[in-house]
Amino acid sequence: MNCRQARRLIDDQLNHPRAPLAASEQAGLRDHLAGCAGCARFASTLNAGLPALKRLPTIPPNPRTL
Repeated sequence: MNCRQARRLIDDQLNHPRAPLAASEQAGLRDHLAGCAGCARFASTLNAGLPALKRLPTIPPNPRTL
C-alpha cells in the first residue's frame, strides 16, 4: 500500500464511513502506518481534529450578507 491509498482509506473511514475495511485492507493500512511516519501523523491528526470540528454548532449565515 502506498501513501495515497492509505490516506484515502483513512479519510474515507472518518468522513464517509461505510462497511468496515476488509481484513486485507486493515492489515495493509496497519502495516503502512507502522512504517510511514507521515501517514501515521495524518491519521492521528484527522482522528483528533475531525470529531471536534463535527461537534461545533452550525451558525446560520447573516441574512444581510446574502
